[in-house]
Amino acid sequence: MKYLVNLNVRSNYSFLSSSIKLKDYLSFAKNNNLTTLSLTDENVMYGAHEFYQLCLNNKIKPIIGLDCQLTNNDQKINLTLLAKNYQGYQTLIKLSTIINTTKPILTKQEINDYLINNDNLFIIIKIADQKKITLEQFFHLLEPKKSEIFFGVDETNVNQLNELIKITKNIVATNLVTHLVAQEAEIVQILTAIKTNTTLTTKDLVKNGKNYYHNEGQLKKIFPEWILENNNYLINNCHLVFPILTNKEKLQQLPNFKIPNNTTSEQYLKLLCKKGLEKRLQSKSVPKTYVTRLLYELSIINTMNFNDYFLIVQDYIQFAKSKKIIVGPGRGSVAGSLVAYVLEITDVDPIKYDLIFERFLNVERTSLPDIDIDFQDERREEVIQYLGQKYGIEHVSHIVTFQTIASKMAIRDLGRVFNISLEEISEISKLILLQYNFDLQQAIKASPKLSVYAKKYPIIFDLAQKIIGFPRQTSTHAAGIILAKTPLSNLVPLQNGFNNIFQTQYSMQDLETIGLIKMDILGLRNLTILNNILEKVSKYYQKELNLNALPLNNQATFAIIANGDTTGIFQLESPGMRAILKDMHANSFEDIVATNALFRPGPQDYVASYIKRKLGKEKVTYLTNDLKPYLAPTFGIILFQEQILLILQKIAGFSLAKADLIRRAIGKKDLTEMTKQETLFINSAINQGYNKIIAEKIWNDIKQFAGYGFNRSHAVSYSLISYWLAYLKANYPLAFMACLLISVVGNQQKLTQYLSECQKYQIKIYPPSINHSTIEFLIDKKNHALVYSLLAVKQMTQVSCQALVTERTNNGLFKDYFNFCARCLFIGFNRKNLEYLIAAGALDEINDNRTMLLKNLDNAVKYANIVQIKDQKQQQIKLNLNFETPRLIEYQNNWMANSVNEYKALGLYLKYNPEIKWKQALDKKNETISLADINNHVNQIIKVVAKINAVKVIKTKNNQLMAFLMVQNNNNIANVTVFNQTYQSYQDKLQVDKVVLMEAKIEVYQGRVKLVLNKILGSL
Repeated sequence: MKYLVNLNVRSNYSFLSSSIKLKDYLSFAKNNNLTTLSLTDENVMYGAHEFYQLCLNNKIKPIIGLDCQLTNNDQKINLTLLAKNYQGYQTLIKLSTIINTTKPILTKQEINDYLINNDNLFIIIKIADQKKITLEQFFHLLEPKKSEIFFGVDETNVNQLNELIKITKNIVATNLVTHLVAQEAEIVQILTAIKTNTTLTTKDLVKNGKNYYHNEGQLKKIFPEWILENNNYLINNCHLVFPILTNKEKLQQLPNFKIPNNTTSEQYLKLLCKKGLEKRLQSKSVPKTYVTRLLYELSIINTMNFNDYFLIVQDYIQFAKSKKIIVGPGRGSVAGSLVAYVLEITDVDPIKYDLIFERFLNVERTSLPDIDIDFQDERREEVIQYLGQKYGIEHVSHIVTFQTIASKMAIRDLGRVFNISLEEISEISKLILLQYNFDLQQAIKASPKLSVYAKKYPIIFDLAQKIIGFPRQTSTHAAGIILAKTPLSNLVPLQNGFNNIFQTQYSMQDLETIGLIKMDILGLRNLTILNNILEKVSKYYQKELNLNALPLNNQATFAIIANGDTTGIFQLESPGMRAILKDMHANSFEDIVATNALFRPGPQDYVASYIKRKLGKEKVTYLTNDLKPYLAPTFGIILFQEQILLILQKIAGFSLAKADLIRRAIGKKDLTEMTKQETLFINSAINQGYNKIIAEKIWNDIKQFAGYGFNRSHAVSYSLISYWLAYLKANYPLAFMACLLISVVGNQQKLTQYLSECQKYQIKIYPPSINHSTIEFLIDKKNHALVYSLLAVKQMTQVSCQALVTERTNNGLFKDYFNFCARCLFIGFNRKNLEYLIAAGALDEINDNRTMLLKNLDNAVKYANIVQIKDQKQQQIKLNLNFETPRLIEYQNNWMANSVNEYKALGLYLKYNPEIKWKQALDKKNETISLADINNHVNQIIKVVAKINAVKVIKTKNNQLMAFLMVQNNNNIANVTVFNQTYQSYQDKLQVDKVVLMEAKIEVYQGRVKLVLNKILGSL
């Protein structure tokens, strides 16, 4: 069966309109001996570059086009535009950008600007059901000399040929293709129903559609030969070739940094570095090692045309610092650059920490590295806005990402399409484990209950499998920003993005191929927390701390680190990290750096040996003493990529640039290249005077460790953030915990965990207060306490909290219960807000009988309505508090009801904690621990009193019952595994809301701490 090229093909980048994935499209072409393919998505070009690259890789000629609409004098027509060459492709980019940023339908202005006399495009007017006079008008509108205009017909309107011929014989076949084979029509039908929010029944599903890829025989049945010859004319005259750029040409696409005093970027960068070095070392007398290293790096940067890149990065970092935006100390390999350090791009001295520049940049590296920068996440957008203002919004863009349909979403979409109840679909969706969100078959195998639903609704599960992975909508890349010298719409199609900054239609991989260099401007939550802690230290302790000036040997800091007391500490919070820090008795900054490198798959096999060697319990050995200078700091174990480079340099005499290429080849598991380099290394080592056996052993070590060796530059940089946070926690625990707590409001599990952490530091937690609390957790230094945040009370929002604070500020403190209710209802609060504030204890300072306040709420609401008076003159409602307030009807304070309500309002207990009574009843010998401390008892058997919040019973493969519990005490939640025999013994006691005294073993499974139940010793 022979296929002809179909001109009008849409991919699944025409969201929810086509079932054609580009890779499937290429496979289809190869299987059917097609040597040319076209792509004409509707209005967008998301897949154009990916399609071009796939075609090139498969030796297929690509034709790139665009389906769009054109309007003139209230008449609309559909166009298909095909690029004859790169200039035509650039026109398509411009038009797609206009459609997705300013106007969705092209007008006469675009005809004049881009289509008339454009000999780089084929313009196809799709006739659809248009009248001859309309078609004639548009044809003549677009017709001027250089343009090649065609009418496009399909099988529904090919019978109009006689009329069209009277206008022109430039007619081509443009049957729309949205699926490759007829049987895929139902997928498109489903996608369309999802897109249009319509419903279907199984009877509505079509088995065979018309918009499939037609073969030669099928096309010849529909269209006369001469039309297909016209198609071939278009195909033969499209010759699209993208330019291939060198690294130098890629860098030349960056904006030129404006240099003062007519100096060159090379000279200006050198001047900034000289000043920066003197500032960093606080001296004009600089050690020779620094000068030599700096001049070497500058020469490499200049050779590789990286001067402007560094100037651009240092400029937006200086902007951020001038606005008091916290910038991370470094990220990735750039911390190995002294130039970056003296320009204050990083805060890590690479000479002090033995970091290697070549790991970041070297002349032998074919791909360009990038400088990743962390900013406090709440203010990252200010930096991006600065770039837009400095370089112009046409030169700056976010990067698109694509949100694809996963299993949960597919089930929800199809459930709606086939009118399944929301409750049932919601239950099905919840049964799909997150790890199987793109593998529905595995999800079904993992859940017996889900397999029952799969049998009940086979059509939904079958269709879900077919649409998983389809792009559904766009999103924004978390970090990447593109900068370019020329307007970006000359190089890449754009669309509207976030905060008036455009967004590329191409993904990051496509942009890199084009040669556009991205700036990674990342938001890091921990930097925001750092900033907030520093502000609180300044406010409450009158100390202005400089993070870079903090001593790296603070005893209080290492006391909590060595104790594994690292809750809330960046990168050191997991049970595994805590265990390593405790076991090694961490007492130096380098111990944190090493732990960051050790706690990953691969190096974890060497944790025990590393710790023994550090503590002097195992001998440190080296294959040759020549390795000692490089491996002594890590006790003879290769941890860092930089160590590998130095070993390759020492043993084989390779340059560091060459050594980095070898490291990259090993990391990528490029077997051909590795074999080649192994021979070269061993021969070079022998030439350097090393024994062949030793050389082979060293190579095997390198090969083993290079696959997962950690970037030391990154480890040092991120360990600084860890240390800074640990320092602040150890020395300013009130400020630290206040900022940590507010950062997790909305995440109840984290909030309760961090409140339990306060207990360790003997920090009291006072209930929120209507007259003192704000959105933040306030510090009470005198009582070593924190006052609870209003925002952390259920039903409260940023808006309602701010409204309360503003009312209090403008009109004074709340005098009594009725005064509070009247004023808050007047500013927009509802009854739920008042109920939850009472239950949370926010009114305790006015009256601590919460039961009485809740019982009197009806009267308070009536009073609030009475005191709202309509001002006839100004036509508005005013508050008149001169009315006599009602008397509170007295009720006895109900302790248990207050406990239930407090938990409902806060998700935890502050004042009415029933656990006090649980412990009194079940733990008379005081033998139990808090769930807050389980990280400190890994692999130990403990006793704990806890309430059972949830019970999940499952059948094992052996058809035996076992259970998983969620239990709680001291505002902490933990998971408990109950194996078959234990479950059989205590089944009657393992019920939701039961309070039990349990004996359990604490284990770590897949990085998470859990309890394994041994016995139930008592229950309530």
